[in-house]
Amino acid sequence: MNAISSSHAVGRLTAAMSVLRGTGLPTTLQPNDVHPGNAGRGPDGRLRLFDLGDAFRSHPWAVLSAPLRTAGGTRLRDPLPDTATVRRLLDRYAEHWPEVDRADRAEVLRAADRLGALHRAASWERLLAPADPGRLGVPTP
Repeated sequence: MNAISSSHAVGRLTAAMSVLRGTGLPTTLQPNDVHPGNAGRGPDGRLRLFDLGDAFRSHPWAVLSAPLRTAGGTRLRDPLPDTATVRRLLDRYAEHWPEVDRADRAEVLRAADRLGALHRAASWERLLAPADPGRLGVPTP
């Protein structure tokens, strides 16, 4: 990445974080790895998350990246899908955050998605930091 594109990327990130700050929402614990394989039923039969290895304290909308893509049938590297199911899920999630005006949801979601990508990158960096580069790609038993 050259200095111009790097500067542009930092500017876009700064703008996205300003959008999130503008919501006035408090930071919350974000599991950052929500999917059916990382959930189970507790003794009371209710669904419980149990993988917090990728967790961050962050904007509450930053957690939406993976669930919305999963619901929309796309992968994490794909753009956020714009389907009826995804819009319905976003509407239901937004009910818990009335501070975010309906007209601002798309912009807040785009900004939160950018932050969610940074969370994933930081999680992988934490995970791989102690790994022996010579062992990466070697099948485990």
